[in-house]
Amino acid sequence: MMCSGVVSLVETQLQFGAVYGARNPLSRRLSFPFLTPEKRWGAAQVLRDGRGIQPLRSMGMAAYVGAESFRVPCFLEPEVESQREASPQGVPATLIVGDETSPILDLGGGAVLGGSFVWSSRLESSVEAELLFAELRLPIPADPRLGGLELRFQWLIEDGEDLRVSDIAGIQVRPTRFDPPGADALPQSEAPSVLAPSEGQRSREAAFRSWLEGCGGRALSEDSRRELLSRIRR
Repeated sequence: MMCSGVVSLVETQLQFGAVYGARNPLSRRLSFPFLTPEKRWGAAQVLRDGRGIQPLRSMGMAAYVGAESFRVPCFLEPEVESQREASPQGVPATLIVGDETSPILDLGGGAVLGGSFVWSSRLESSVEAELLFAELRLPIPADPRLGGLELRFQWLIEDGEDLRVSDIAGIQVRPTRFDPPGADALPQSEAPSVLAPSEGQRSREAAFRSWLEGCGGRALSEDSRRELLSRIRR
């Protein structure tokens, strides 16, 4: 059994992308919960009517080469009872995805991802009645060149003529699926064995673009990026 979580890398010896588990002091066996460190920038904003964008949930344990069920969710939580049905038609939202080369832009205390691809979506009522929910499914192909890739995500939420931003999440695509170890005396962490692309970094970038284009992502042009930045409320 596995779970997801976010562990701060600040002033720690934790390795980005490695998998860490709890250790039973009697058996020295790693066990649930299993977590992987992630990177975070900025903070989720609040819409003008008081509804807050929830911090992005952990996705690191689900990201590996061949992960067909990988997805990126977003939740908008109203602060008071009267706002739970304020948007019966849903709220337009945009997902931005980039890699380790995508810049993190500082906008007066907030952070915006200068990503490469965008998707349009809509936050709608979820099974949890108090939340509006959106989700983009991005199945990761079985392409070994993607192993070790750092993915960065951010949601932009429509707020009248403005846009509000979520925090930014950075996770690593592991070369293989993590299966909980069953043997005793295993190391405290299991670091990913990153497969070096045969054609170098350009090969990985080509695999990254091919994957996201295949998932329906639209390349983010400079003009589109400037337009989005101009609408973000600081």
